[in-house]
Amino acid sequence: MAVNGHLIDPRFFYAGVDLLIFLGVARDLMVTRRVHTVYLYGLPALVVSQISIAYTYLHRLPYWITVAHIILR
Repeated sequence: MAVNGHLIDPRFFYAGVDLLIFLGVARDLMVTRRVHTVYLYGLPALVVSQISIAYTYLHRLPYWITVAHIILR
């Protein structure tokens, strides 16, 4: 069932992205028995990014409107 014209609720978009990354980490652990260096450095940055974006989106922070207008000029 569609939610507001979307197949899934947009708030759960990052869950699909995270699942794909998790599958990559699981593959590395099964094949090489270690996690690739890119995951070790990239995942913390990705987690921080996702949390900040989700927080900004869910709380509709007013500063973001100002920043978005500056970016679009």
